[in-house]
Amino acid sequence: MMKDAYVKIAFFSFLFIVLAGFVIHFFCLTPSFSCGYKIAKNHIDFSFNIYSYYPMKINLLILERERDIDIRNIYFYYDKTYKDCEKRTAVGLFDHLSSELWIRGYEGTIQMIGTHKLKTILIKKITSSSDDFLYEAIILNTMVFPKIFQEFGEFIKGWVNKGGILFWIVGKSKFEVQNLTSIFWTKQLISPFYKDCVASKDSFWSKALNLHYPFIFNGLDISMVNLLKGKVLGKIKYRTTSVASIPLGKGYAIMFGGSMPLTSKDIAKDIAQLVISNAFCSNIKQCKTYKIRRFKRESFHEEINYKFFKLNQNLIIYIYQIGEQATFFKKIQILIED
Repeated sequence: MMKDAYVKIAFFSFLFIVLAGFVIHFFCLTPSFSCGYKIAKNHIDFSFNIYSYYPMKINLLILERERDIDIRNIYFYYDKTYKDCEKRTAVGLFDHLSSELWIRGYEGTIQMIGTHKLKTILIKKITSSSDDFLYEAIILNTMVFPKIFQEFGEFIKGWVNKGGILFWIVGKSKFEVQNLTSIFWTKQLISPFYKDCVASKDSFWSKALNLHYPFIFNGLDISMVNLLKGKVLGKIKYRTTSVASIPLGKGYAIMFGGSMPLTSKDIAKDIAQLVISNAFCSNIKQCKTYKIRRFKRESFHEEINYKFFKLNQNLIIYIYQIGEQATFFKKIQILIED
């Protein structure tokens, strides 16, 4: 009896320490932040204050949206009947992504769906006559694609054309991936350079957003991405990028080269960064890095010239902490009106 009591005490003590550490890390040690702005004739005066309990670096991005997209529903497709799709890999990415979105202040929903639900979502949007809908995202794991596209290839293309956002982690077979991409585009997107599977050089976008996904086996040909007016978001090597965003109708396909590794933290962080920042459908007008000292309230001021910005569009200011254990993310939207 005494032994069982000691075990229970030890267990609950450990649980208390873990929960206390979580609360301290996310609520007590999270930097305090305040900001304000004033819209003048040709510019915006933006200022912010930050107090941190530890030294850190932050990036400030100023983005102009190409399209007013606000993802509110994320569907993660997992086909448990497909033998080559490892459940732990799919569930691991889903759990990591849910956590990374929550840390960044995502207010929408994310859910894992099966084949029947996927078909319902695709058909509902394709057959809708209204353009007044919340933007949705579907994440498709590479290893389920052969079966899915045999049944729903044209449905997925129609869904993206209507405004859907597709996150696609492409597969291992170059021939198979080329056949699947041909459903969307007549141009061949897959790069012929595939001997080296990992890229380490930053693109403009990967440096600005601190994106890490490096795999370029079956990566995207940069010249084709540019030809289709897409964005080279990922790491680069030769003429290949690990991540690219390509517009298709009213929606976008965000493609990740290679296959999803067993550890899925990097890809979860990258998807969360793209969802929250809206970078896949925006242009970066300004990018600046700040060093924040600990135990000191830092004040900064930026003059944002919006002379060349589109009117009646939301300007996005995205401020985030750089680093593997980052917990500080802020997104401010300012509407520039006539």
